[in-house]
Amino acid sequence: MQEIKIKSSTVTWQPINDQQSSAEDIFESWCKSNFSFIEENEKLGVAGLRPPQLGGIFAALGYERSDEKSAATVVMPTGTGKTETILSIVVAGKFKKTLVIVPSDALREQTKNKFVQLGLLRKLRLVSDEVFNPIVSTIKHGIDEPSDLSKILNANVLIASAASLSKFSKEYFDKLTQECTHLIVDEAHHVTATTWAQVKSSFRDKSVFQFTATSFRSDGSRVEGKIIFNYPLKKAQDDGYFKPIEFHPVREFVEEKSDEAIAKKAISILRKDLDKKLDHIVMARTSSKKRAKEVFEIYAKEKDLNPVLIDSNTKGKSKVLEALRNGEHKVIVCVNMLGEGFDLPQLKISAIHDPHDLSPRLVPIPQ
Repeated sequence: MQEIKIKSSTVTWQPINDQQSSAEDIFESWCKSNFSFIEENEKLGVAGLRPPQLGGIFAALGYERSDEKSAATVVMPTGTGKTETILSIVVAGKFKKTLVIVPSDALREQTKNKFVQLGLLRKLRLVSDEVFNPIVSTIKHGIDEPSDLSKILNANVLIASAASLSKFSKEYFDKLTQECTHLIVDEAHHVTATTWAQVKSSFRDKSVFQFTATSFRSDGSRVEGKIIFNYPLKKAQDDGYFKPIEFHPVREFVEEKSDEAIAKKAISILRKDLDKKLDHIVMARTSSKKRAKEVFEIYAKEKDLNPVLIDSNTKGKSKVLEALRNGEHKVIVCVNMLGEGFDLPQLKISAIHDPHDLSPRLVPIPQ
């Protein structure tokens, strides 16, 4: 993997051969090759795209080739393969320069890593070796220099959070959006209506696709745009994309001792799983950074589990997340991190220390 780092972003590529291709060369390789729409068939042992992924891809590509210009919304529950669906429509649809908006830094890095290697698209043989991996820019801050903007735009895919785009001056934001041919908004229900209106206005008469698990935004307003594909949560449950959740109530009538009781229960379940050779991790959630520090002191006593605290002020979050994936930490304490869309299969146990709608004496730890 090769990277160019500038103040506001990182431009990343991972070629499939020894030569470094330009963004134009990569786009041309997409145009010259056909995408293989291989459908998964477990009975026959065929690995491929899941039904919700195929449905979302076909709906998006059909909409792309219609005369419709309004934003299109694809509703797919968490766990049904939304990121690979996004990768597929970009490559199969031959999108020249795509701006992808995600809700968090963690999801931005995760999405980048999947794009630069084309994720499961190569493993499932959906693309041939003649299809080059894209150059990806991850936008982290505003732009101060025209040269920085040029480096960022020298990519096939640009990934940013709404917060990072808000730091752009109008001049540079307009130049950025003018160069992009397509807009994809991941976890669209996390983007406020005001921010969405600002971004959407810059992509008038261009293709816009929103991916979401729900048709309502976090601010209570409905996600705008025409729903072109909806894979209901009930169908996702019926099709086996969700495993049963074990609910473990923790009863402690002295409030000052509730955190220790919750942690003790979570650690007990984790150790049983580890004894069974299961590669599981506990995630302890709190409502504030102050509470996270208090709760972390409890988990920190379990030194062999190497607990780690992550919040918005944590430096080197990408390295911490990589260490998590490598199994170096078995306990993570966080506030509002690693939300929807973040892919870390080892996270199997959730210890909720500050529930919003539940009594502090009845705390769920799904497994």
